[in-house]
Amino acid sequence: MGPDEVEEFSRQRSNVPGGDFGRIKNQQNVIKGLIKKIISGGVLTNPLRLDALLTTAAESLTVDKDLNLRSLALAVSGIRPENVKYATVPYVGTMTTGAGSSVQLDMAGVAELCTAIREDKADEWLAAHPQPDVASFTR
Repeated sequence: MGPDEVEEFSRQRSNVPGGDFGRIKNQQNVIKGLIKKIISGGVLTNPLRLDALLTTAAESLTVDKDLNLRSLALAVSGIRPENVKYATVPYVGTMTTGAGSSVQLDMAGVAELCTAIREDKADEWLAAHPQPDVASFTR
């Protein structure tokens, strides 16, 4: 897939299994693919390729002005794609707002997830809250 196709895939809203929840999974799969490509292409070990990646990231992302993207990239360079896990914040369903359909978060579940992340217990939280391959909302 080329960059334009990846962008279209990430933004796809029609005919996505699981609706917006499936779209979340699609976006997670794009990130997973990017991580694999960056690592397998030796981007983090080639200063010119790393600079090009950081420039693109800086132009494409909104980040805190104090975030050092180079330090972040080097800090995570030892992470293997197969060790990266994705999770969707807990939700109770959908709701309609003035802006249209929205996901209604399970605020107690979100607090539990945030506590697990803060206390470095994300693996335990993920084990207790398995993530589906195709996200969907079912009661």
